[in-house]
Parts: sequence; structure tokens; C-alpha cells
Amino acid sequence: MTGPDPTLVRILDAWLRNPDPEARSSYLRLGALRAALLDRRSFNAVVDQLGMPIRVAPQARSPAENLAAVLAFADELGRARGEFSAVRGPDVLVAALWRATLAGPLASDGLFFALPRRAELTARVAGWLRAFAGARVAASVPVARSQLDLLASLPDGAGRTQLVAVGIAAEPGAVAGALAQLATADRHVNRQYLAVTPTTALGVVQAAYRASRPPAWNPLVLDESLRRGGIGLLLVEQAQVVEGLATGKKVPDPTLHQALRSLVDQLIRG
Repeated sequence: MTGPDPTLVRILDAWLRNPDPEARSSYLRLGALRAALLDRRSFNAVVDQLGMPIRVAPQARSPAENLAAVLAFADELGRARGEFSAVRGPDVLVAALWRATLAGPLASDGLFFALPRRAELTARVAGWLRAFAGARVAASVPVARSQLDLLASLPDGAGRTQLVAVGIAAEPGAVAGALAQLATADRHVNRQYLAVTPTTALGVVQAAYRASRPPAWNPLVLDESLRRGGIGLLLVEQAQVVEGLATGKKVPDPTLHQALRSLVDQLIRG
């Protein structure tokens, strides 16, 4: 089995200007974006979504010329007035792939995975917290008038205990509820995260696009909302959990923080 055309790879890598396949654009790994654009069926789906005339006479250009034309067109859309105004070229292409996936399955449909069940998503994040940060983790922790999906207790290296709250959103419609529960714990904890899949994150972007007048694609709409609240973002992709957005450090109320620490200790001990 032959690999992708080296000429196409060079053109794409030069345009992306980032050799790290784990880096992300609109929550999608650049490695996955590269693979999709080198796949003929996915590439044609992007062309269709962008409304480009390339497929009218595809034999008129070489594959390298076609790829270069699509990349240039994506950059042009970001510079022009319209739904993609001020959007980076890679983010334009992720949006086109996302829309193509919504329209029907692609050959490279490992891009956007099916939404996991909420319990499965919670278990993955809890396991990551224990393995990566050495945290003790409790689920369904009552705080104020709400309940936190996950609360992690971990030492900060200076003899103190940090409390990290995580809200889980297994689908775009659950994001508002997850953020509301984090808001109730704002004065109790040191850090807060929203945990979603890339599919859920892009679903939030899509919903904001549909609600905007005139329609405007903003790939940063979720990040901007989280930054305003000092909330970080955990992206869950299959078995992998990565920090998509760093959380701000909060200064909790000492009394509320101590009370919650004691509650977590009780829950963990059972």
C-alpha cells in the first residue's frame, strides 16, 4: 500500500506551518486534518462545502494544483467579508469537514467520533485525573445548590490541597448545565474545567453560528466563554484526555474550601 503523495504532503505542511500532528485547530488534531485533506473523498467533500468550482473540470489541474487552490481559497475566505471573516484558513477547512460529516459519513470518519455516554465520558476524565495528576476523585459531589460531576483533591507540592472541579458535557445541549454547576462552586475550588469531546465543542460552535445574525462562524466562541469565567477545557478523544485550554487559578473562600475538602475526604473514604 502506497502512502500519500509526498508533493501533496509538502504543500499541506508548508501551509499549516506546524509540524506537530497533536496540535489542534478548532479542536481537531492537525494530524487528523492532514489525513482528511489527503483523502480524495474527504477532499472532494470539502470542495463541495466551500462551493468551489474545482470539481466541474477536475482533470484540468493536477492533484497538487487542486490542493493548493483549496488552501488558497480557505485563506481568501478568512480575509473576505462573509461567514468566515477573520477565520484562519485551517479553521475554515475544519468547518467544511464538520459540515460534510453532518451531511453524511466520510471515508475518513475518524475525524469526529460518535458522542460517548455521559457515564463513559465521566469515567475517562476521572481516570485521567488519577493517572496524570495523582488526584483523589469523587463523583456527584453536592455543592451549594448544585452537584459537581467530578471533584479532584490533589497536593500542590507546597503542603496544601488543591480542589479541581470538572463539569461533564456529553453533548452540546449539556454545556450550559455543566457551566452552571461550575459557577456554584466558584468560591469553593482552586481550578475548574469543562470536559467535552471535540465533537461536542464543534457542536457548540455550530449552534452559535446558527444563532448569529448575520451568520458568522466563530471557532473560538466556546473558548471565549470559558476564559471569561476562568474555566479550562479538557478535550476527550477516545481514550485520550488533553488540556485544550488552561484553567485560571482561583482564590477560594477558606471556610468554603475547607468544608468541601472535608466532604470530599468523607466521600472518598466511603
